Amino acid sequence: MAKTVIQLGLEGHSLRGIRLENDGEETKCNDALCWPFDAEPTEGEGCEQSNLPANPEDEPLDDEETAVEESSPLEATLSEAAAYYRTKEVSLSLPLTELFVKVLKFPAENRDVLDDLVASEMKSLSPFPDEDLRIGWETVRETEKELFVFAAALPDSTATRIGESLSAAKLTVVRTDATALGWLRTLWPSITEKPGVGRRLVMLDLDGNGWELVILDDDTPVILRGLGLAASGDSMRLRREIMLSLMEADRFSGVREVGEVLVFAHGDVGQETNALLGEYGEVRTVKCEDENGGVEGCARREDESCSFDATPYAWAEALKEGRFKRRLNLSVAVAFGVWLLAVVAAVGGLFVVDALTGRVAAQSKRHQREYKQVNDMRERVELVKRYSDHNRGVLEILKAVSDRQPDGMTFTSLQFKRDEGVKISGEAEQPSMVYEFKNALVKSEAFATVNLRGPSAARGVHKFDIEAAFEAKEEE
Repeated sequence: MAKTVIQLGLEGHSLRGIRLENDGEETKCNDALCWPFDAEPTEGEGCEQSNLPANPEDEPLDDEETAVEESSPLEATLSEAAAYYRTKEVSLSLPLTELFVKVLKFPAENRDVLDDLVASEMKSLSPFPDEDLRIGWETVRETEKELFVFAAALPDSTATRIGESLSAAKLTVVRTDATALGWLRTLWPSITEKPGVGRRLVMLDLDGNGWELVILDDDTPVILRGLGLAASGDSMRLRREIMLSLMEADRFSGVREVGEVLVFAHGDVGQETNALLGEYGEVRTVKCEDENGGVEGCARREDESCSFDATPYAWAEALKEGRFKRRLNLSVAVAFGVWLLAVVAAVGGLFVVDALTGRVAAQSKRHQREYKQVNDMRERVELVKRYSDHNRGVLEILKAVSDRQPDGMTFTSLQFKRDEGVKISGEAEQPSMVYEFKNALVKSEAFATVNLRGPSAARGVHKFDIEAAFEAKEEE
C-alpha cells in the first residue's frame, strides 16, 4: 500500500514543506515548496532567539489587534500549505531552539524499561517542572554495556503558540520531529566522509534559525543544541556556547579532543567565524545546495518508521478528535445517503407501481369487450360440452344404478344432479345386499366416489343412503 508523508518544517523566516510518496518499490520526495512569513525581522534582530512568530505573552501589547497581527504570518502560511497539499494532517519539524533536548545514557540491561526511565530522567532535568511534557525519544546507539538515547519535548508555551496557528489553519499534527535530525540524516554521508574521527563538532547554519550545534562521539550524537546565534553574530557568545557544549560532552562521555569541525551552510560563513571555529580543530566547510534537506530527512525518518515523536498531548488529542469527527461525518453522510436512496426507491417504487397499474388498467379496458366476448363463448362451449356428454346423462346413470340393484332391494328415493352425482335412499331385506350394491357402484366407471350411510334395521327391513359423486372432492 502506498504511503504518503506531508512534512512541514518551521524555519526562521519561512515554512517549508515537502511531499514524500512511497509505493513500496521507490520513495520520491515531490512538491517541495517554501512559504515566507509576511513579516520579516529586521537586520540585526532575532539573532539570539528563534525567528519564528513570537509568543504574544512574551512582551506587553498595546491592544488585541497587535497580538492578532503577530500570529497571523504563521497561520497564513500554514493555511496556504494545507490548501496546496490538500490535507488536514501533517508531520511537523521544529528547530532545536524550540525544543527541550537531551541525550541520555542508560545501562544496557534497562532496555525493556526505557520509556519510564527516559520520562523520569527528563522530568528531573526539565526547566519546566510544572508542565506535563510528552517525551519523544529514540535509541541512537547501543553497545554491550550502554544505551544512548536522544530525547526531546516541546514546552507548553511553544506548543500553545504554534497550536493556535495550527487550529486556525485546521491542521492536526501526526508526528513532531527535530529538523536537525533530518539534516543529520541527509548530510550523514558528508559527515562521516573522513573515517576514524573520535569527536566531531558539527555546526549547522541552514534554516535561518541561527547556529545549531551537534557533537558526535564515535558518530553518536551526545550533544544537540540550538544556539540561536547568526553566523555574523557575537563571536564571544558563539565561543562561549561552543565551550559550554564541549564541557558538557566531556562530562557525558569523557574528555576528548575535537578531531574535526564540520561547517554546513548555504553560503559563506565569513573568515572571522572560520577562524573562531578553527580554534577547536581542523575545519571542513561543506556548502549545502539543497535547502529542503531538513524536511526531506524528517519525512524519510517517518517513512522508515522512526520511533521519535515529540507531539504534545494537546496536539495528539486534537488529532484524535479530528479523526473522530471526520469518521463521524463520513458515517453520517453514508447513513444519510442510504436513507436518501431508500426514500427515493420507495417514492420511485410508488410511481412505478402507479404507472404499471395504470398501464394494466388501460390495457384491461381496451381488451374488456374482447374478453367478455371470449368468456361468453367459452361458457357456451362448456355448456354444450356438458349437455352433449351422454355418459353422465340421466338415462345412462339410471341404467348404471338399476343394473347393479340386487333382488330384494327397493329404492325409496333417487335424486340426480348432472354436475354432481346421485343420491339414493332405499330398503333391503338383508344388510349384505346393501354392501353388495355399494361395491358394485364403486367398481363401475360412472362414479369417482361412493359414500354409504347405513344400513340400519327398522320394521324388518334395512334402510340405507348412498351418495355417488362424479368427481372426487378435494380435501381442505
